[in-house]
Amino acid sequence: MSFAVKKNGDLYAWGYGKHGALGTGKTANALKPVRGMRSAASVSTSGRHTLIVKKDGTLYGCGQNDFGQLGSAKGEMEKAPVRIAKNIRAASAGWQGSLAVSKDGVLYGFGQIVLKKTYSQEREQSLYRSDGINH
Repeated sequence: MSFAVKKNGDLYAWGYGKHGALGTGKTANALKPVRGMRSAASVSTSGRHTLIVKKDGTLYGCGQNDFGQLGSAKGEMEKAPVRIAKNIRAASAGWQGSLAVSKDGVLYGFGQIVLKKTYSQEREQSLYRSDGINH
């Protein structure tokens, strides 16, 4: 699966669509680029779910959500992008979890996030902060 963001913010997706991570509203493969959201600033995909940060800082996600990696506990696949949070600078989609950094510099994690044991317990709690995201 591949994505491209044009200078004007138009997001294009193509490739494997089974998990809904292309954000087209379908689970079909796309052999040619399909235009999706507008005003996109960046995109990150795990192959199972995709995160899109729009130019206004709104975070959207689509695809598998079986571990809450789209920021909700519903656990349902989202075939079209759904709003997750606002005031986001950057986001990264991992295999079963997601990370997002707010414009204020706070790191948020949702889904299944595994932190290395080299951090102290206090440090782990400050890195994994689930409160404060505006759904």
